Amino acid sequence: MGVRFDYDYWGNQDGGKNNAKDETTEVTFFMPNGVLIIQTYSVNATLQELKADVWEEAERYPLYCHLGDKSMYYFSAMSATSTGCCELNDESKRLFEVQPLFCMFRFVEKQVSVNNKLINNITTLLGKTLSEKTLKNPEVNDFRTKMSYLGEEIANKRAAMNRMERIAYQYPPKLVTNKVLPELVKKRIVNGDFCVVAKSADMQVTVKIPCKATPDEVIKRILEKKQISAN
Repeated sequence: MGVRFDYDYWGNQDGGKNNAKDETTEVTFFMPNGVLIIQTYSVNATLQELKADVWEEAERYPLYCHLGDKSMYYFSAMSATSTGCCELNDESKRLFEVQPLFCMFRFVEKQVSVNNKLINNITTLLGKTLSEKTLKNPEVNDFRTKMSYLGEEIANKRAAMNRMERIAYQYPPKLVTNKVLPELVKKRIVNGDFCVVAKSADMQVTVKIPCKATPDEVIKRILEKKQISAN
């Protein structure tokens, strides 16, 4: 069965002009790991919101381990208002403002040269090159050079992280400074146990966990409870 395309789709939309806040459209994402994801979004959603949501959705698809952090990629799309592919580095733009052809996006891994393109954009706005403004100030030049090296070093370290290291970086563990439980926490303990609610896409379970349980023990109890509930 064929799919009918609306070649003037964006020309037929209001994009928020006439109370089109509820206007939605299907957006197709070509992920860097070869996976195709199709989601429905409001035409007023920003690119930043789209990226955050599709990266969360990608966790439910195969080959997620081959994806880097979302900050390592930028949007690429063919615009309905211009020719050729456009690199979209400004993620504050709304979907209607970008108007991607057929509502298709491709994520492309950032290269070091992206920084140079941003500098060129800044140069256009200023009307003169950054080097002309900073050439006479050695302190500024030294600071920019050191920060550039530091940024590249951090980017290279993050790019070399495996999946577990990326998770630990994005969600660092919160460790207590001593073994004494605060009074607020003690009030929530019943016979030495916490009540923990574990939610997933298909089920929600509540389990009692000893306050001194390790993460492995917590996961084991949750899986056991889910297995019992499923049966």
